[in-house]
Amino acid sequence: MLREIHERYIPIEGVECYDHWCETEIILSNDTLKAAYERSGEPCLKKVLDWSVTVNEKIEAMKIEEKLPFQGFKEALEAASKHADIAVVSSANTEAIFTEWEYYGLLDHVDIVCAQDAGSKEYCIGQLIRKGYEPARILFCGDALGDLVAAEKNHALFYPICWGCEQKNWEEFEEGFQRFLEGTYQGAYLEEKIKQFKKNLS
Repeated sequence: MLREIHERYIPIEGVECYDHWCETEIILSNDTLKAAYERSGEPCLKKVLDWSVTVNEKIEAMKIEEKLPFQGFKEALEAASKHADIAVVSSANTEAIFTEWEYYGLLDHVDIVCAQDAGSKEYCIGQLIRKGYEPARILFCGDALGDLVAAEKNHALFYPICWGCEQKNWEEFEEGFQRFLEGTYQGAYLEEKIKQFKKNLS
C-alpha cells in the first residue's frame, strides 16, 4: 500500500528501506522492525513501528465481545476441518490469536497456529510445503493482496475474502472447498475468484 502511494500519489521518505525490510525479513514483527530501525535510524521504520504499536494497543483495548468472527466463518472452518488439516497463518500476534480464537471456540478446529513470530505468510506456507504438503493441496484463504502473493510464490491455491463481502464469501466457501477436494479448483474457477478479488481491492 505504501509503495503504491509513493509511486502514484505522494513521495514517502524512506519507503525503500521499509520495502526492503518487508522483502528480506523472515519474521515481520515489532521486535524485528524495532531492531531494523535501531540499526538504520530510518524515520520511516519508526513511523511504521509507532503505527503498529498503536494498532495493537487499540485492538487490545477492545472488548473481546467486539472482536466477532465474520458470519459463516465458524461453520466453514468446522466443515473444512473434517476433511483437511487447518493451519492459521496470520500476521497477528500469537497471544491475540489464541485469546480470540479460543474464546469463540475456533481453536477446536485448528491443527497449527503460525503467527507473526513464526515468520511471514510466504515463509510459513513454504514451511508447510517442506513438511510434506503439496502446494496444489494447500488452499490459503486471505483478504489482502499480500496473501495472494504469498500463496502464488509458493504455488499454493488461494481463496479470497473480499472487503464488504466477508459473509457472502464464507457462505460460498463450501463450493470452493468441495472443488478443492475434488481437484477442480484450479483453472477458470480460481481465475474468476482472483479477478473478483482484485476488482474489489481497486
